[in-house]
Amino acid sequence: MSNEGTIQRSIRFELTVKRVARSTAWPLPETQWTRFFLDAANKTLGPDQPHNMASATYPALSEGVTFSTAPWEQDVEIVGPVKGKALRFVEHAGNGHLRNRLRL
Repeated sequence: MSNEGTIQRSIRFELTVKRVARSTAWPLPETQWTRFFLDAANKTLGPDQPHNMASATYPALSEGVTFSTAPWEQDVEIVGPVKGKALRFVEHAGNGHLRNRLRL
């Protein structure tokens, strides 16, 4: 297989590469698009849409708010793209920055 037009991903556990996978298609043929929802009331990220509207606030220049998943039942490969959508309300006029960060 030529390297031209090949997508290569390294599947890692901690800092060790466990295997290398290659494909010529994008998105990858085995992609399973999965929707997750932020639950501001419980600070969680999960497959179920919250039943009630909630908000999460944090002071300016702080680390922000962290949303966590329940422990995974099996190993998961997360291969981009990852899309985030959030609604925000800025209480005071001025700069209102929102940064999404995915930590694995």
